[in-house]
Amino acid sequence: MSRNHFNELSPCEALIMKLIWEAPQDILVQELIDQLRDDYGKDYARTTVVTFVGKLKDKDSKKGPAWCNSLFEDN
Repeated sequence: MSRNHFNELSPCEALIMKLIWEAPQDILVQELIDQLRDDYGKDYARTTVVTFVGKLKDKDSKKGPAWCNSLFEDN
């Protein structure tokens, strides 16, 4: 998903994608949850974050699996 596609994302999806892009390495779902809470005051449940990540994957099936698989290693 190119960064030019931000207008196709919901505000939550855009924020999650921003965190994924800015991460220095692969980021786990729990790390996303922690950053969303600590840096943006978003207290999302794990299921909510996983749902949004799934939607991002569906929106970009070409790149989705590559960046998405590592998010779920903490399961």
